[in-house]
Amino acid sequence: MGTAYSVTLAAANSPTSWAVSSGMLPAVLSLGNDGVISGMPTTPPSDDRETTDIDGGNTVDTPEGQDPVDNPFGDVSNSDWYYNAVLFVYSRGLMNGTSAVPMIFSPNDTTTRSMIVTVLYRMAGSPDVSGLANPFDDVAGGTWYTDAVKWAAANGIVSGVGGGLYDPNAPITRQDLTVILARYADFLGITLPGARNYTGFMDDADIANYAKEAIERFFAAGIISGYPDGSVKPQGEATRAEFAAMMMRFLEAMEYE
Repeated sequence: MGTAYSVTLAAANSPTSWAVSSGMLPAVLSLGNDGVISGMPTTPPSDDRETTDIDGGNTVDTPEGQDPVDNPFGDVSNSDWYYNAVLFVYSRGLMNGTSAVPMIFSPNDTTTRSMIVTVLYRMAGSPDVSGLANPFDDVAGGTWYTDAVKWAAANGIVSGVGGGLYDPNAPITRQDLTVILARYADFLGITLPGARNYTGFMDDADIANYAKEAIERFFAAGIISGYPDGSVKPQGEATRAEFAAMMMRFLEAMEYE
């Protein structure tokens, strides 16, 4: 059985939850009004998946043997573009709701830089970081994300925002999310598929130099496609819906390696 986590945060304004994993067991971490994160193990993921029909013909891949996924979120409709992505990450314990009563996903809320690395750190098995230095002045010791940031920095997955800072509570931008996931794939030694040539976005000039390669790789792998107007909005904040969609496509792309 996995281990339950209990981490006290400095402040909490509303119930929030997301999911990470303890070793091979995903654990949903819930942030309550009392500022305490609690976690309980969920079903281990399986490489064998089946396709399940969801509401009116929409489908989502679910682990083999798992019951068909019902949509528990009152603010996620089967007509939303992110519907399948939300159910994909929810069924695998990667993301949960932001409130239990009512049960909502808050698809338009942002995700923070600390949450992203925490998910990846737990997916990697929460390795020991006691011998690693903390390179960032704004990452205090003993927070719920300290170990994750140290691990990610030591393995070249994150490098901060400059000036010795990581800015852990800042919303993650779309280009930074792409860069972090690309570096995580490199850390795992996974080559993403190159199914299509990069055709560029109308706002290519807005993409930071450090993010250009990652965005081109993720476009070629089919993980990102941009917006209907031909833009990618690289410096915009990634919403929970966009994070869910990227995680779904990212994990699917890694399976082709």
